[in-house]
Amino acid sequence: MPAVPPFRVEPLGAEHDRTGFDCGNETLDRYFRDRIGQDSRRRLATPFVLLETGTTIIAGFYTLSAEGV
Repeated sequence: MPAVPPFRVEPLGAEHDRTGFDCGNETLDRYFRDRIGQDSRRRLATPFVLLETGTTIIAGFYTLSAEGV
């Protein structure tokens, strides 16, 4: 039987609770809590979240942006 991966990746959505996220970098934490949704709606970035398997706990995030390519 294959092992279950510890994390899964999903596009960021309204169902994801960003309020408790803390990566230890206040600038990134503030961006994730306060601005990432705006950037997504304005199509400046496409954010994804890394969730612990079997939970809704956000373990990390990343964004894709044509601006940075």
